[in-house]
Amino acid sequence: MGADIHAKLGKLLAKYDLTVEEYRKRSPEVFADEAAVKGYLNEHQDLKARYEALPLDRMGRGGSTGRGY
Repeated sequence: MGADIHAKLGKLLAKYDLTVEEYRKRSPEVFADEAAVKGYLNEHQDLKARYEALPLDRMGRGGSTGRGY
């Protein structure tokens, strides 16, 4: 399942000239702005539901707290 998500995420990020590795490096700074994330999710309820459904353990990888890939 992880490989499938990685492939789909890679295709999505390619539209923005990002790789999965670059996304992983930059995502902590983006998600650190909790107020902005909550505001955005409140404006996009479909995304909010999917975000809240993500596991808190980051798909079994240790060393991080919070949702996400």
